[in-house]
Amino acid sequence: MKRYMMVLIQFIWVMLLCTPPVVLQEPVSFISTSLKNVHVSSELSGDSEIASYQTGVLNPVIIEHTGRAATPTGYSITRTDTIKNLHSEIELPSGLEGNLHSVECNGGHLLVGENGQTDFSSSEGTISLWIKWDITAPNGRFWGQHNDFETRWSSRRLVLDWGSDTTLQGAKTDWVVDKWYFIAIVWNDDTNSLALYWGDEDTQPSEDASTTFWYGTVIGLLTENNIMCSRASTGYRVYGHVDDFRYYSIQRSLDDIQSDYVLPLVGNEPYLEHHYSFENGFIDSAGESNLIPSGTVTISSDVFYRSGGWRAESVEMSIRNLKRLLALNGSFETGLPGSNIDWTGDGTYYAEGWRARRQVLSYQGRQRTSYINTGPKYILIENEGYEDPSSPDSYRHYDGTVIYWYQTIENHRLTEVFEFSMNFLYQRGPIGVNFSNNFEFCFEILNGSSTLWNWSIDPTQIEQRGIWYSINPITVEIPYAPALFEVRVSLKVDTVSGFIGIPVDDPDVDGDSANAMYLTFFIDDISLVASQIPSFENIDFKITLDPFINVTTSGSSGTCSLIFDHKYWNQSSIPFSFSSNATVSFEYFARITKVSKIINSTYLQNLDIEGVFYKANLNQEIELSFNTYMRSYPGIVDIGVNVLCPIDWDLPLVEDPFGNDLTTEIEYDAGLLKIPSGVAEIVGWWSFKFTGHNYASSINTEMSSNSDPTWSSSSIYRNGEKLRSVISFANGPISPVEVLDVEICIFTPSGLLWSIENVSNSEGATVMSTATTFGSTNASVGTWLLSSYWVNGTEVGYGSREFSLYHQLTIFAQTPNIEIKPGETFTASVFLYDQDSGYPLLSDAMIVGNWSATEVAFSPNLAKGWWEADFNSSSVNTGNYLILITANLPFYDTDSCIIDVKIPVAESLYEITLRATLIGAISVILAFTLIVFSRHIFLKIRTKRSREILALKGRLDDARNIIGLLVIHRTIGLPIYSRIIKGGFQESLLSSFISALSQFRAEFSWDEPKWTALPITEIITVVLTDSLICALITVESSSERQKKQLEHFGTEVGGLYDKDEDTLKQMMRSPVLSSTIDLIFSNYFDGPLLTRYIGIKEELPNHLIPVKEAIQIMNVEKGISTEAIIKTLLLEGYGERMSYNLVLEAIDGEYLVAASEESFVLSEVKD
Repeated sequence: MKRYMMVLIQFIWVMLLCTPPVVLQEPVSFISTSLKNVHVSSELSGDSEIASYQTGVLNPVIIEHTGRAATPTGYSITRTDTIKNLHSEIELPSGLEGNLHSVECNGGHLLVGENGQTDFSSSEGTISLWIKWDITAPNGRFWGQHNDFETRWSSRRLVLDWGSDTTLQGAKTDWVVDKWYFIAIVWNDDTNSLALYWGDEDTQPSEDASTTFWYGTVIGLLTENNIMCSRASTGYRVYGHVDDFRYYSIQRSLDDIQSDYVLPLVGNEPYLEHHYSFENGFIDSAGESNLIPSGTVTISSDVFYRSGGWRAESVEMSIRNLKRLLALNGSFETGLPGSNIDWTGDGTYYAEGWRARRQVLSYQGRQRTSYINTGPKYILIENEGYEDPSSPDSYRHYDGTVIYWYQTIENHRLTEVFEFSMNFLYQRGPIGVNFSNNFEFCFEILNGSSTLWNWSIDPTQIEQRGIWYSINPITVEIPYAPALFEVRVSLKVDTVSGFIGIPVDDPDVDGDSANAMYLTFFIDDISLVASQIPSFENIDFKITLDPFINVTTSGSSGTCSLIFDHKYWNQSSIPFSFSSNATVSFEYFARITKVSKIINSTYLQNLDIEGVFYKANLNQEIELSFNTYMRSYPGIVDIGVNVLCPIDWDLPLVEDPFGNDLTTEIEYDAGLLKIPSGVAEIVGWWSFKFTGHNYASSINTEMSSNSDPTWSSSSIYRNGEKLRSVISFANGPISPVEVLDVEICIFTPSGLLWSIENVSNSEGATVMSTATTFGSTNASVGTWLLSSYWVNGTEVGYGSREFSLYHQLTIFAQTPNIEIKPGETFTASVFLYDQDSGYPLLSDAMIVGNWSATEVAFSPNLAKGWWEADFNSSSVNTGNYLILITANLPFYDTDSCIIDVKIPVAESLYEITLRATLIGAISVILAFTLIVFSRHIFLKIRTKRSREILALKGRLDDARNIIGLLVIHRTIGLPIYSRIIKGGFQESLLSSFISALSQFRAEFSWDEPKWTALPITEIITVVLTDSLICALITVESSSERQKKQLEHFGTEVGGLYDKDEDTLKQMMRSPVLSSTIDLIFSNYFDGPLLTRYIGIKEELPNHLIPVKEAIQIMNVEKGISTEAIIKTLLLEGYGERMSYNLVLEAIDGEYLVAASEESFVLSEVKD
């Protein structure tokens, strides 16, 4: 029994010797220094600053609207002879829209207002107009209303009589016939200034003469206000054209004049008193003084040309019905419209080539001839009967009345056989037998008083009024026809008595008294030509159409057609003329068969915003779009569109104003898009879309380093290496001559802009960026993006290139040597850092350790600041084991570390028994007694130190465990104070905590114990005061120390604010409350441990010098934490207890310099 007892005692002592002392220690933990984690995903985040596309406006493309002139729609009859060459013009459908007409004065002028009594004599004013002389240039006086307020000429210089004779004289003398000029006269009595400006279709107005020493006045000077004449004297008339006449009651500057001298006006412009655009006849569009024509004044389509107007490119000229001799202008196309009533001699109003006369025996009744040029053009003959008071309701038509239109015909070739034709309409008069043989409507050929040939009809025998009758060509044979004879179309009254009375109730007037009162005929298309058709060669027929001079024609059928193609006629009208060696009549058809108008594209549907809109998608083709507005073009048909664009634009799409896709109807080849004639007739905005080439054809990144300074292509970079980009812009073999202002941007993996620069190359299409170096802290790992953006007005390049930035991982064990009992489960902890930046990594990594033929994955412990994994030793035998722990993280170079695990072998009871003897057992007992005594002393000392370390760490753990603190009013449930410690927690979570506490507030009883820490959830602990709920929010359950701290905090806060709730409510709106509670919080919850520091004070005790040295080797720019200082001391070789003691003593003694909250926030934002 004794032997067994001794063996048992020996075994117990041996076990005590072999059992290692239990030391309660925790690993050194390092937490984040509140900097953002530098490791981010390589994918672009939602806050990315990388633009997936760029938009802008390129230079406008040229859009050519095409068509042909619709007029003239028929042939015009004209004549030539050996004396006079016919001169005419083909007129374009105006320049810019809004100006289609001018006035032609050919022996006439215009009165301003009734009797010319509109007065322009203001103290200051501006008169401007466009003028073109048709004969000598200059001629006449184009404006005047008094002999001292007019224009005139002297030695081909324009003279202004402005208040007196020869007030100002211009310098220009080289005026040209058949050319449009702009003239403006500006005056101001108050400033004694008078100026004269001139311009033309190609030249902006500029000063011709001016003076600031004009001391006259024009006020009150009015005799008669005339345009194209002056002072009511027909001798001053201008033979030419006038257009866009304006009078302003203000002195306009040259800039003002230049801004709108070619633009149509509305009429309501400031200070515009009178305006005559001649688009609506002679109407005053700005005032109430319409123009009154005097003499031969006609509305013309000859207008001044404006840049951007229609250009002619092809003219078609057709001739038909060529015959000798003609009753000129039998179609009555031109003349001076109006009515002649009871006139003497030739009537004032006429159709060109014709004159009207009358013969009467009695002046009772009235005779009338008219030339009508509105709508269908024709001449009129009318006799109006006289209603005698002695015989009412009956109209007398007197014998011997003859009303006729006549023309003198030259028959130099003594032609004897002619053809006659005519159209007429019997508008009013009797029809029937009651008044037959009293009236005659006829066409006569006369030689003096002898009638050579006559065609006539009795009006009363015409079947119907109001319809046109045509006399088909009748052969007229006049033997020995003279060289000169006269043709007439006449209405005659030939009665057996002095007159014939027609009662209004006579059946032949069909119930209309006008048929008793009037006999009225309309006449049109009178033709008298030689029957034999001459050949063009025999009469030497030629056409002149500048720049084509005397183009000969051929053929014997009397018909020919010519096409004149020219680069373009950039003018409002194209003059042409015919010539021959004989008097001939013919019909000609002249029109512009191809016109074009050059317009710039607009990138919006706004005429004032020119350009091409582009959308450059990154690394994709360029989307291009633009518009053009198709107007309703008067006089233009078969409208088409040509678009001139860069040759590498492709995939055109065209939409009309209704959104219809017309792409299948267009033609496109190498930069020229054509919408065929007749397709583009719809008025409105037409849209065009193209795909353009992305000129960012080659983007390459190159790398160099200190070890290898040569540059080479690379897509992977590391700390300290340099990067530059080489970018080329091209489209295959096509490349720009120069590339300027290329914007090169580098974006971080999170999509934030890291750098930007602009580079240029004026001698080629390749640019190179400046070199940039990646540092340890200025660049995050991941996939970066380099973009290049360039535009030169016609081409666009927007591309990118990705590259990767790598850092080196560093991993080390928290406890590199671990000794455990067999079968025990133990936890291994490692720290993972970015070696380049020094920042800890607590996410996204894959860390595994090998154990018993398996791999054990590590997980991050955010509270401890390390990675940890549990290992079970039951699967292995006793002995020493090495755990190889490997860390992998995208865009990091792999690293590993080793933990040495020792599992010792325990001796068995049998082995101890066999070895032990009684003497040995006694020796063991004596020795063991000594060891136990020594070990008791050692354990007591070591346990004390461990407890000190635990206490020090406990302070940090408690500080690190705090998320925040809330103080809520128990009655009203509103927060009056909040303090969030963990930067990773968003403010939005604060509302969640407040909601939870408000819910618990409803469940609290007023009988709950006050001033005592009450855990209400695992992470929320509260202390109740009379009026407040003080809630501590933690990562893990609150420690006992934190509960005590919360109780002390609640006691002091409650003591301050429980007594007067009104005061508390007022302080809820005051910052004083927060600052007061902030101070209490810092006192009880180790506030200084949560502070960041930027330095250390000079008056430092000697034993704290290691803290100073540690801070000096650290980067304090953004502030350093308590944990970071302790870590540095540990890495410098100081013991754990000493490191904690030194740092905490320095903080408690206020030897460290704290970073201000404001400066820290600013540094965070900048980072």
